[in-house]
Amino acid sequence: MSAILNDAVRKEFLSSVGVLGDGESMVVDVRGLTKFSFVPGSALRAVGTLAVSATAEKFKTTTTATFVIAGATLTKAATDLLVFSGSYTINTAAAVGDFWGAFLVQVNAAGTISTKAVSTDQAYTTEALAIAALPSVDSGNAVLGYITVQANSDVDWEANTDDLTAASDCQAVNFVDAGATVSYSAVDSLTATAHIGTPTTGATLGTMVTVAAAWPFYLVSVAGLAGARVAVL
Repeated sequence: MSAILNDAVRKEFLSSVGVLGDGESMVVDVRGLTKFSFVPGSALRAVGTLAVSATAEKFKTTTTATFVIAGATLTKAATDLLVFSGSYTINTAAAVGDFWGAFLVQVNAAGTISTKAVSTDQAYTTEALAIAALPSVDSGNAVLGYITVQANSDVDWEANTDDLTAASDCQAVNFVDAGATVSYSAVDSLTATAHIGTPTTGATLGTMVTVAAAWPFYLVSVAGLAGARVAVL
């Protein structure tokens, strides 16, 4: 995807215009501006802090999540005793070895928290491979984060039956809250044929960029969880 934010767009402040998905980029026309910033589109503004529940087969959020869906800013209070949305397994064949699975956690406008997996059963040999296979967020939802689980050696792990406690029903488990970072650099034109200066990477949502008078165009890109989105206004 690519897009150009022109004067008309900036004057209208249309949050639905100039929205970036994971791995996407755009050229921003900043002529006449002194600063521009990155703000959430359909994304988290405050994380819900995923963690294991006291009932260890379940999970919870421990802080209020603030997120945006279809232009509306919504909140979801900390919620306990959350369950996986499907009968997910890891290494259901009980093959010899150590295997991982990853599960996306999302919330919709009604505040319903659900999970997604790339398939009912997963058997990835590394956590990185499991994370890379995470599915995209459903339409009308915002990503809260994801959970990775490593099954015990040579046996299977079953969601909602086996617990989420390391060195118990699984070898390892990690709760990762959603996030997104942006990178930007001045470019010579709307076609971004050449960079001017060194790109800035790792900026977070809400970053305010001071426009250099001699640099009227910026190339902006976003990286984060699948489905995390950033609007550039």
